[in-house]
Amino acid sequence: MPSTDYQTACCLIDGAYVRQRMDEIGVAWARVDLYKLAQRAVLQVQSHGWIGSPMALSRVYVYDAIPDVDMARGAIHAPNSVAAWLQRNDDLPDVLVRYGRLIEDAGGKKPSRQKAVDIYLAVDAVSLAFKRLCDVLVLVAGDGDYVPILDAVRENGPLVALSSFRTGLSSELAKAADRIGYFPTDIPSQAYYLFDGETV
Repeated sequence: MPSTDYQTACCLIDGAYVRQRMDEIGVAWARVDLYKLAQRAVLQVQSHGWIGSPMALSRVYVYDAIPDVDMARGAIHAPNSVAAWLQRNDDLPDVLVRYGRLIEDAGGKKPSRQKAVDIYLAVDAVSLAFKRLCDVLVLVAGDGDYVPILDAVRENGPLVALSSFRTGLSSELAKAADRIGYFPTDIPSQAYYLFDGETV
């Protein structure tokens, strides 16, 4: 594990979770800089009874899915598309976006399903833990399916922190984390999460 006067933090972000929560609170997710959101996530975790050394964010991993046809048809250039937003974040320093696939129901009766997103997140989380590449793993998500991943990470060293919105958070996931920080409810009036040059 890194030995410094601060603790290194890696932040893993479920992109679909962020988009859903931002839609709920009236924020245009296409304007959200996920590195800045990760910085805020680390601050939120530290502000809830943190007794360790200060944390330094070293890397941000983002997981989301886009339809295969979006890439084929060039929708990545559409200004508000998920693909364009992910690409804009992927171009930021210290941010790595992992693209899963979005599977559409052929009959249109069932909602679209993400494929490989959870697997990418699980592989990265466990790899970071086993290689001891961070002291603290901060997860921005709300899905209870991530509980086994948090358990595996906690068993292998890093502290596991969850940074979440108060809605859409599984109680099982909350119990699995060492620490939880919540994003403030006044996000729509704040500019800390916007890409440079954008205003509220």
